[in-house]
Amino acid sequence: MKTNGSHTSFNLFCLLFLFFTLNSIAQNTVYFPQVFFEKADAIKKLEIGTSTIKGVAFTRQDRGNMYAKKQLANKTLVFLFPMTDYMEEWLKLYKSKGDMPNTNIVMSEESFKYHLEVLTDEYGNFTFPKMKPGKYYIMCDIDFVGTGSYSVETGRTNYYNGYGYYMGSTPIYQSYFYNFDARNRESREVDIEQNGQLIEVKLKPQLFENYVKLANKFISTTKCYQVNNLQYGKCSDFYENGKVKTVAEWKEGLLDGDAIFYYENEKIEAEGKFNKNSKVGLWKYYDEKGTIKTEESFVYRKKKSVKEGTFKYYYPSGKVKIVDTYKNDFIQGESYEYYETGKLKIKYNFKDSKLDGDVKYYDENEKIYQIINYKEGKEIKKIQIH
Repeated sequence: MKTNGSHTSFNLFCLLFLFFTLNSIAQNTVYFPQVFFEKADAIKKLEIGTSTIKGVAFTRQDRGNMYAKKQLANKTLVFLFPMTDYMEEWLKLYKSKGDMPNTNIVMSEESFKYHLEVLTDEYGNFTFPKMKPGKYYIMCDIDFVGTGSYSVETGRTNYYNGYGYYMGSTPIYQSYFYNFDARNRESREVDIEQNGQLIEVKLKPQLFENYVKLANKFISTTKCYQVNNLQYGKCSDFYENGKVKTVAEWKEGLLDGDAIFYYENEKIEAEGKFNKNSKVGLWKYYDEKGTIKTEESFVYRKKKSVKEGTFKYYYPSGKVKIVDTYKNDFIQGESYEYYETGKLKIKYNFKDSKLDGDVKYYDENEKIYQIINYKEGKEIKKIQIH
């Protein structure tokens, strides 16, 4: 058997391998190749030849994003295994079950002994010299410092209409970022066809494979999961009694998509959409009986929610009470207040959320009985009509 690297590093890796294997047996589902390991075949495949495998190893925190920062394998061991029948069976298990939760794919201690190992330089470069023609499996576990984020409810936003009436509240979420120790495994199958051949390889994330894996996670919108410690999918939060409090879609650790908030009695409190933790589109708010209270409209502008469009406020009966129009976070133009019967009660004029112009008051027969003129929120003139 030919070996590269020190006997000490080999023994250390074996000890770590056995440690994690034993822990996995106690905690996880463990799969072993169900074929016999042919020691003689492995030794023969590792005999000296005249070919060379040269490569570079790196990973990315987001393995499906080709623009994410490269994390080089700095002074890191790279392992090469001959492609025996045992190794082929191990690879099949690893590819089919390696991404399953609480699952480990392990090889026997005997089979692990028959490998080559080299150390990368600070830029992730490595070389396996004197290789003979054949098929090999190369892998490298790359350690790096990753960045994650999470969002927590830090308070609630109270909503008031243009007349100062309290209309309800919704949660405020704050995102926090942190660093963590991470490890990705990069690997590649290599085929040397003839002696004297130079094979150049890159141990790096396989973008297509990772896009497929990520897409499969998104197929079921009921799944809530994390990629590199960032929350994705449709996730639920619960009250202490087990009742659902929130069901919301997440992307890259931020609220992004449909969201529904519930009262403890399981009635909907609010529903709408988020874009990067900011409200967008139509939002609806309800009382604890399920009756509509408020409708609001938002757009995403300059990385935040901006009030834009029609806002409606309702009586406890569900009848429309007030209709405002917002532009760029301010009430603008005409607003209307109605009697519970649906007849017009007051017609307002606003400029930048301040009364500006005539405010007309109507009786229940929709006849004007009073007009008050305003300028920048200050009353200028009052006219009483009989």
